[in-house]
Amino acid sequence: MFMVTVVTAFGRTGLQDWVIQRVTAVLLFVYFFIMLGFFILTPNISFEVWKGFFDYLFIKVFTLLVLLSLVVHAWIGIWTVITDYIKIFYLRLVSQLVVNLLLIGYLVVGIESLWGF
Repeated sequence: MFMVTVVTAFGRTGLQDWVIQRVTAVLLFVYFFIMLGFFILTPNISFEVWKGFFDYLFIKVFTLLVLLSLVVHAWIGIWTVITDYIKIFYLRLVSQLVVNLLLIGYLVVGIESLWGF
């Protein structure tokens, strides 16, 4: 039996990427409606109310999960676009590096904002 090794996918298959994107999309969808409900049900939003909302451990943990999901979702989508449309190897490599650095930066800032380390 022959096995095909995909060098560019880092051990993932297209099906795994598809499933990961669908799961992360569902988490983002649920989070959107939680936040929408918060904005609809809270008539006067102030810093204290906003901080109080994010003091709940469930909201903090779910927000962290959604932040991680957003980064993974974006990475898979952008990786797919970059590998499909940028054919020059070094340009593709630089593009992926820039995207990775941006996503890591967004993740670090998000975690810092959420947990205040």
